[in-house]
Amino acid sequence: MDFEEAFQQTTLLGLMNTGTLLEIKGGQIDMDPFKNGHNIFQNVLQKLSNQDFTRSIEDLEILMKDLIEEAHGKVIIDFLDSANWDMIDGFEINSKNNTVQIHWHDFRNEDNEEDLIRLAFQAELYSLYFHFQSIKVIKSSTFPAFLIQGYALSDKEVRKNIANEVEEFELEERNNFSKNAYRKVSGKWQVIKVLNTPIHSMLILPKNCGLEVNHSKEILFMFNLDECLKRLKTVGEEIEALDEWNIDQICEKSNTLRRILENSLKIELCYRNITVNKGYSQLLLGDLIAKVKGNYDEKFQFIFGKMVALSNELSHDSGKPVIKAKAFLLYGMVVLYVETLKTTIKLEPYGQ
Repeated sequence: MDFEEAFQQTTLLGLMNTGTLLEIKGGQIDMDPFKNGHNIFQNVLQKLSNQDFTRSIEDLEILMKDLIEEAHGKVIIDFLDSANWDMIDGFEINSKNNTVQIHWHDFRNEDNEEDLIRLAFQAELYSLYFHFQSIKVIKSSTFPAFLIQGYALSDKEVRKNIANEVEEFELEERNNFSKNAYRKVSGKWQVIKVLNTPIHSMLILPKNCGLEVNHSKEILFMFNLDECLKRLKTVGEEIEALDEWNIDQICEKSNTLRRILENSLKIELCYRNITVNKGYSQLLLGDLIAKVKGNYDEKFQFIFGKMVALSNELSHDSGKPVIKAKAFLLYGMVVLYVETLKTTIKLEPYGQ
């Protein structure tokens, strides 16, 4: 079963469990976001021309505007670490550098410090910041879900973009795909969740869709790993089509396998909640395997060692014979690793 089939099955079960039904009053569909969010999401998808995938930041702006206008911002945003939001209060897009801020609670223009909600939310702004890369639409028989992907952001880039003209600023390690930034502006604190990796870590869903946060977490992990497997399938076919003596292309495809392996290992770090002291772009293959190999038996640790050796041999100027069979062996081991990780997450979705 592939990811989209699993998503359809999960959403159907969720709707059956909650008894979510389309309510009709006086012959008109009641588009209340709590009762008929799935219909609102279908309408929003039509505004995006029913695209399955887009890299256009203009499309992201359409998506955000429609979720705020049609659903009154009443949506669910689930994150890879099981954190979740229950609304969107606004957004800001910088089209010059494709960075985005989505606001969860924005009290900057409100005089409500005595309200009960402010007892729970002491800062004047709670938001999300990321460098936009793409929107992936996952369609089920009942509603679409929107997966948002960003690019990697270094601490230096984050400080450059959101720490200007502030009185105080602190960047806190949160997990392997996000950080929390705290900044004081005009004497008031703002809390910003920074998505700083290109891992798909954010899922936008309609209210009362029947999915729990643990379902969203599993969906996000499955999607990321299925994307790795799709890329691996393409590389495997390309290796098979190569001439035995096309050394440069064999090395190039092997280097692609190495990048996919590194990406998969970074996903495992998130799954196991293993923290590292390096930025996403600085994590190398050896660093990553050292962090996860203790969770595997001796046979698989041997496979890890072989993957590192072949990746180094075929990706660098090793001076050793470059043959297609070695690239195929590397390909097979990377597929085995990703499939094993996928099975592990299915069996133990909450991590270890």
